[in-house]
Amino acid sequence: MVEQFAPLNMDGLAKGRPALRRALLLRNTLSRSGGGDLAPVLAFLRAGGLTLVERDASVATDLVSQASSADLIIVAGGDGTIHHAGPTLIEAGKP
Repeated sequence: MVEQFAPLNMDGLAKGRPALRRALLLRNTLSRSGGGDLAPVLAFLRAGGLTLVERDASVATDLVSQASSADLIIVAGGDGTIHHAGPTLIEAGKP
């Protein structure tokens, strides 16, 4: 079942902060949480002006290097995916 997301007014979300445009999406397709249909979420993020670079977190290597070219990192998966990505987020210094 795909959840429907209520429209979000994105005006002013980045007031006083530089615009974030390039996002690294780490998705563990083997996880129950990350293997679902993200099409509505991806469409929403793209409509908000983000350029998404998608990587499969279950096979991704050198995540810090990949994260360095992004403004922010989005992680989709279960607890293990979050646990695996945590050190990358800290080392890369990205939101």
